[in-house]
Amino acid sequence: MAGQLQYMAKSQVQFSKDNEYYTPKKFVDRFGKFDYDPATTKEKAYEFWVDNFDTIESDGLSKDWTQYNRIWINPPFTIKHEFIKKAWETYKIAKNDIYISCSQ
Repeated sequence: MAGQLQYMAKSQVQFSKDNEYYTPKKFVDRFGKFDYDPATTKEKAYEFWVDNFDTIESDGLSKDWTQYNRIWINPPFTIKHEFIKKAWETYKIAKNDIYISCSQ
């Protein structure tokens, strides 16, 4: 199904204000291969076989996401709303598949 914006939440996880909460690979693998992850680490991008990615240093929020068909986002907890807003803006333009893993 083309043009999906899907939200996935981690259940029963307690958070502090730390940004380092990674989605397990087996969970991401269930959704297939992704073209881009705007909020990851180099190690996680390699683990998940994501060729195009940005890290905190390369600032995925400043990049154009419309060129990618399938996007995986596990945004930094403290600025997740900025990533969700960017995902929605991107979806309205490109109608791409965007999967977001986040919690409250």
